Amino acid sequence: MKRIIIYCVVMILCASMEVSAQNKSSKQWVDVVNAENLLIIKPNFSSVDLAFGDESPKDDESVIACFGAAFTGERLKKFSHSNIAGLHAGGGKKYKGYSCKRNTGAFVYYNNKWEFCYGGWKNKNYDYLLTKASKNHGCGFEQEMMIYNNKCVKTTRPKDNTNVFRALCEKNGELLVIESRGMIRFGDFIDDLVKYGVKHALYLDMGTWWYGWYRPQAGKFVDLNFKIHNYHTNWLIFKR
Repeated sequence: MKRIIIYCVVMILCASMEVSAQNKSSKQWVDVVNAENLLIIKPNFSSVDLAFGDESPKDDESVIACFGAAFTGERLKKFSHSNIAGLHAGGGKKYKGYSCKRNTGAFVYYNNKWEFCYGGWKNKNYDYLLTKASKNHGCGFEQEMMIYNNKCVKTTRPKDNTNVFRALCEKNGELLVIESRGMIRFGDFIDDLVKYGVKHALYLDMGTWWYGWYRPQAGKFVDLNFKIHNYHTNWLIFKR
């Protein structure tokens, strides 16, 4: 009788472990939610980095989501870090780009933690944060801040400018990428982010080059907007 009980317990534990493994393997790499005028992209990532070059890392299946990050200055035939707006770090190395007055914010990621920073393009804290991130094999970049600590901040882009807009956001301790569902006025996009309740929102754009993509699961691939050329320089990537 005791042997039968032990056997039943073992079988139940094995079945439980199998179900758990199946649930784990079937979990979406990237969750996508529609919220009124917004497309909420939630990568289930283990790390974040900044990749460089004309082509996004589509061949690397460890990358589950990829988006243009910092502004690009010119359409050059050859990649150059000096053609990226502001200080930036990726792969544990820090680089100096060109000065950009629109860069009122910054984002850094290292040691499985992230931080948003606000204070203007001459903020010396950016250099400190990006240096710290690179020394800890992390990443970071400068961009235009839209919302900081739940409050809208001044932006240089006209509020009536119409486009498809995208932002790197934090809400309830979760890192998200949010974009407008189609063409929208910039001011309305910010208002929608406020209504959605984001704490921070940093603009994502390489300068009218809003191409991006994600992998919801293995073997699946979703493009966001159209890729019209290869004048790209830097990519915010999420890894599984």
